[in-house]
Amino acid sequence: MNGWSIFLIIMAVYLALSLWSRKNESDDEARIVRIERKLDLILKHFNIEDPGYTADDVVDLALSGRKLEAMKVYRDLHPKAGLLDAKRVVEDLIHQHRTR
Repeated sequence: MNGWSIFLIIMAVYLALSLWSRKNESDDEARIVRIERKLDLILKHFNIEDPGYTADDVVDLALSGRKLEAMKVYRDLHPKAGLLDAKRVVEDLIHQHRTR
């Protein structure tokens, strides 16, 4: 085998591997879309609205001094939480951040 043959074999293997990895990425993306669609159907079936918030939003709001908004978002994420519970959580987040 000369140098060109080895080079062509290596390039063919590289090309095959890169095409295979792209196929796996598109499979993952399709799987995520299917899971999200199923989750949306479950939420709709149980009449649950997606609040569109995350726990990170509560932290960001609390640390930026927007305590009332942080408490509202916390209660949206945790519907059974009372006002006092939300206040304690938000104040604890602020306290933990200050003591760091």
